Amino acid sequence: MSELPSFCLDKDKFYVNQTAYMMTGNRLKVILSVLNSKISWWYIQHIAYSLSKNAYRWIKQYVELIPISKLILSKDDKIIKLQQLVDQISKLKSQNPLKGTSEYEEEIDELVYQLYELTRDEIKIVEEK
Repeated sequence: MSELPSFCLDKDKFYVNQTAYMMTGNRLKVILSVLNSKISWWYIQHIAYSLSKNAYRWIKQYVELIPISKLILSKDDKIIKLQQLVDQISKLKSQNPLKGTSEYEEEIDELVYQLYELTRDEIKIVEEK
């Protein structure tokens, strides 16, 4: 249960227990940026089960419904920029876990909106929640 998406990239090879999930494969930084975006948060609110106000179950059966497969196969410049932004956030957080990264997160959201080809009206709907 989580009030916000909280996906992270593990470079230290930690193990997870039954309350966490992990993914492997290519383009993990792109997947990470999409899953942590506002649009994924909006989407999960419409498909996932909630036990309390604004806390949703970010479990496999819901997360795998978030449509990202075509996005991660793209060779678009936006994909490269997403990977760079994830690297910048990772670097800043490794230096100082309390460091604010909202500027980069907003840039990621904007790129994800562009990848999904959302209109300004659709973006307003996503950001209202």
